[in-house]
Amino acid sequence: MDASHTPPRPIKRKEASTITKTRFFNAFDDRAPGESLKSVRQKLNIPYSYNTTWKWLKQRRKEGRIAYRQRGKHHTTLSAVPDKDLDMLINPKNPVHT
Repeated sequence: MDASHTPPRPIKRKEASTITKTRFFNAFDDRAPGESLKSVRQKLNIPYSYNTTWKWLKQRRKEGRIAYRQRGKHHTTLSAVPDKDLDMLINPKNPVHT
């Protein structure tokens, strides 16, 4: 293996944002008859491979609108509102509920 082809550091794999996927799907849907996937990718100048964009199209066929969303880690931080305040807010005797 030629050392000049080896990247100097690991390649960061980043999930495409919802906006990027939506732009891609819109451009793909609006493409001219017979226009290739490669030309759609080049027109948008997106840094994702043919295989990745093909996978997005396959997911969209299977899952519908959910495929537009960014996957990955979701926010898991618990509520910043203390339990005491939550109890006060949900208490039926609280004047907010009258």
